[in-house]
Amino acid sequence: ITTTNNNIRNIAIYNSSIDEYVSIPEFENKIYNDDNEGIEKICESFKNDKNFHFYLRNHPNLSRLNNTQTRKINEFKSKYSNLTVIESDEEIDSYALMEASEAVITFGSTMGIESVYWGTPSILLGRTFYEDIEGVFKPTNHEEVCNMIRQNKNNPPSKIGALKFGYWSLMYGDKFKYFKPEGLFKGTFMDQKVKANFFDRLILKLNRIYSK
Repeated sequence: ITTTNNNIRNIAIYNSSIDEYVSIPEFENKIYNDDNEGIEKICESFKNDKNFHFYLRNHPNLSRLNNTQTRKINEFKSKYSNLTVIESDEEIDSYALMEASEAVITFGSTMGIESVYWGTPSILLGRTFYEDIEGVFKPTNHEEVCNMIRQNKNNPPSKIGALKFGYWSLMYGDKFKYFKPEGLFKGTFMDQKVKANFFDRLILKLNRIYSK
């Protein structure tokens, strides 16, 4: 990967698509109003510190969306020289970005716990299924966020939590007895091919394209 600058401290940020969880009270962010506010406050706090540069990798579900979240991110591009925005559909490997960064910041993305497994310090700023597992750093206010960004080099993560989460991800839930899924929209039921009808799939896609 050639996006990062090896002469300064590179921090990767993996955001989430806010529309997926904004209506769920249990996922309310305890530090910021949302991902965008967190990113903006971090960039503001480090805008005069030339030792740091941040790389925001947009969530895949934000690809080609035009809503309040994506419009705000577009404003960041010209507002902050210490931030590089990597679009959802750019041919840059998210894992290569993680490996080229000294730490990652997430708001609930599984990249947060995956980074722990690969030995990259992970700072969690949102709610997620793995938030209570050891390995991720969980600040409680913005000042702690900035301190953890500056001090993460001295805090290599333990992989135990990542292994626990990986095992849970593989084993949780009940296995289907008659249905075998093949992706999100199709599968086989008692060896017969089945799939969501055209209109259901179309409505789902339109909701994502035109959500504001």
